[in-house]
Amino acid sequence: MKPVFPRLELEEVFPSSSIDALVHECLHMGWPLDPFEGRAEVERFLRFQGISPQDPSRPIDLYAALNAVRQVCWTEGGELWTRYVTSRRTNVEKMSMPQAVALRLCRTYYRNATPGRGRARLPVPIEHPTQSNETWKILSSTVPIVEQREHPGALDLTLEGDTPSFSVEIEYRADVMPQRQSSHGEAPRVPRTGIRSPFVLHQLISDELPSLMRESSLAARIQELYKLFLERLVSGHVHHSTRTSTGSTERLSFDCVTGSWLFAECAERLGIPARVLSGVILNDFGPSPHFWCEVHLNGEWLPIDLYGWDLSRDDTSWAARFFLSLECRLRFELYPHAFSRFLPNIPWFIERHSSSGISYVTYRCQRTGLVLAEDAWTMKTP
Repeated sequence: MKPVFPRLELEEVFPSSSIDALVHECLHMGWPLDPFEGRAEVERFLRFQGISPQDPSRPIDLYAALNAVRQVCWTEGGELWTRYVTSRRTNVEKMSMPQAVALRLCRTYYRNATPGRGRARLPVPIEHPTQSNETWKILSSTVPIVEQREHPGALDLTLEGDTPSFSVEIEYRADVMPQRQSSHGEAPRVPRTGIRSPFVLHQLISDELPSLMRESSLAARIQELYKLFLERLVSGHVHHSTRTSTGSTERLSFDCVTGSWLFAECAERLGIPARVLSGVILNDFGPSPHFWCEVHLNGEWLPIDLYGWDLSRDDTSWAARFFLSLECRLRFELYPHAFSRFLPNIPWFIERHSSSGISYVTYRCQRTGLVLAEDAWTMKTP
């Protein structure tokens, strides 16, 4: 039986969100499994909202639409939820084994994303305990490279010419292994007075922190905080510039960005140093940008990732598997020490889709919908 869709209140804040991006995200959530069926179902969903697939310029609040899809079609314990969880767990099992991997990134910049002429920033891997052999090289550039400077986590290029857009392709190779060990044993490099999260700490979490302080050990505090996030928050789609009201009593939806910063802020309020990282998580359906965090316990940096929220809520063994453990990924950013931010400091959102083994990530200005940059990722394993 096909689901009955609710009428959405779609805010006109993402002027050029494409239907292709919505289709891709719905397929990623497992609704439904077949791409052809998926497009038909998503288009039927949009027609119910009065949005024509033939009019891609019609404003679509991508995040509100995705959350509505989850509420209607992705009910916990339902057929689609079970299908999604099963496929996700299978993927995690598959990616839990060490393997050689080659990643290629082709990043295209557009004039509205580059305030200066001929400048580009690309991510390069930062040191990782189980990935000490990363190598990278520039494969191609559509304009001549005048100068290149490598920093921890970033490669800055000065390019010749004054063109409306330019592309640079870079390749990474590594033997990628799951991170089940500490990242580093050093203490925090700079004195901390507390992480200033880009998001207001949600009341449902902040009210519980005093009780967690009664735990005698820091490790117990982190474990209880992890359980609290699984119980009180909801995995969803949140725009990166969203600020959540501290007075709200609703359950907070989080994505990897909001979840990582909020967890790090809570950890520091519990007396535990924390830091946020980003990079690429390696799935069999393609590389995908991702955020997570690390906490400093007993002289070690240990990973905390809410990526497995949907696999852990109904199974304590999976919750334990994701606690202080990561599957395969490459690290490109470590806040605040190393970074590869390449977009101007304006609100933006992403659209994703896949085609012929290539994973595309398009960065758009939230206010205008203009394309700022586009990444094309490919991944090969032996």
